Amino acid sequence: MVAATFAATVLVAACVEEPRGKTKVVLLGFDGAGWDTIDPLIEAGKLPLLARLKREAAWGPLETFKPTKSPVIWTSIATGKSMAKHGILDFVFMENNDIQVPYSNSERREPSVWQILDHFDRRSVIVNWFVTYPPDEIDGIMVSNRFRKTLLLPPERRARMADSVHPPELFETLQPLVNLDYDAIRRERELPDIAALHDRLDSSNDAASIPVLKDYWIYVLQEALTETVSRHLFETEEFDLFATYFRLPDIVQHVALSLIEPELVESTLTKLRRGELAEAEARDFQQRLALVLEPFYHYMESIIDAYLRTLPDDDTYLFVLSDHGFTLHGGGYDHYHIPEHAEAPAGIFLMRGPDTVAGKVASVSVYDIAPTILYLLGLPVGETMDGEPLTAALELERDVRHQRYARDLMTPKEHRRDAEVDARTLEELRSLGYIP
Repeated sequence: MVAATFAATVLVAACVEEPRGKTKVVLLGFDGAGWDTIDPLIEAGKLPLLARLKREAAWGPLETFKPTKSPVIWTSIATGKSMAKHGILDFVFMENNDIQVPYSNSERREPSVWQILDHFDRRSVIVNWFVTYPPDEIDGIMVSNRFRKTLLLPPERRARMADSVHPPELFETLQPLVNLDYDAIRRERELPDIAALHDRLDSSNDAASIPVLKDYWIYVLQEALTETVSRHLFETEEFDLFATYFRLPDIVQHVALSLIEPELVESTLTKLRRGELAEAEARDFQQRLALVLEPFYHYMESIIDAYLRTLPDDDTYLFVLSDHGFTLHGGGYDHYHIPEHAEAPAGIFLMRGPDTVAGKVASVSVYDIAPTILYLLGLPVGETMDGEPLTAALELERDVRHQRYARDLMTPKEHRRDAEVDARTLEELRSLGYIP
């Protein structure tokens, strides 16, 4: 009975051979970015590129879901499916049910969009995507989210991280891109020293006692490494889908209240808890949060601009999106301790390409991204995906076809563990508030 049930779940419809087209998709993911903090800066004339993209692209808030935990949602973006289907679960749920944390790519139960493309002989280059270790063995490039931890190891021990990329021999090419010059990297990208900023605001509370501030230099180095590796592969590899993930907007927002005058934070949260915060006060505080994020959104713009200037050809679609935003509430500013009645804070969505209808999209969900990518590349959408292609934002005269994609598109993976790296990952998850 079990065998018959499994066979039924992996049954796939007969595949139609798809010709390789010229269309390409480039997806840039920025964790935690939200229109609530971007729009005030656009209105002040401080983010001209994002302002231009909102004029030229299809855009809107990206509807997400609770629990707004990044590994869960980025896996939903990659699969077009819910947490219950793809199997990458909320950290708290996992701990409460004695499921091992941190999990790995071997726990994912549904094929990703790059595995589906691989099935049709389309080539993907994927960099730093959440929960991609061990990397999928596709006919393309996979730099898993574990690779960024290479810089935490001394050079003589980095070879143990070779299995964080596919193909493994690529590791020797990428390893020299590791740069540990924090001061130079921070200055080149015009990023503030937020630990020093915090200490100037609140000398009674040392930044070293706040894990995210203490490790800020690591997050900056990892972001720069992701940027450098992504650009190298973008410029040297052929692809149909290129996707890379950045996390600094999320990291900084986890400590944003520590970078605002403590008296203002306390009075604002007290009024929120009492229901006494005036609309003008709420708007002013949102602007204050936006100012904290301004240099990080400038960095985000510089990354986007580099890709816009070098897109392969006129048949390329560019996606810019985030998995969630943040919510200010009586208990603080985050995306996972929000009040029960509050909606999950939406992320951002931008899609620019040859057949895109510019303007605000009425509705777009994290589940719609994978189906839209398949549709743009002329491939069938997964029958069991929870989203649909964004045809309303496209001027394409093409029917939406559906097909059941089997789990056997996924190459079985060994459940690999590295005690040292896992311990560091758990420490990071706790510092960000993802697990107790």
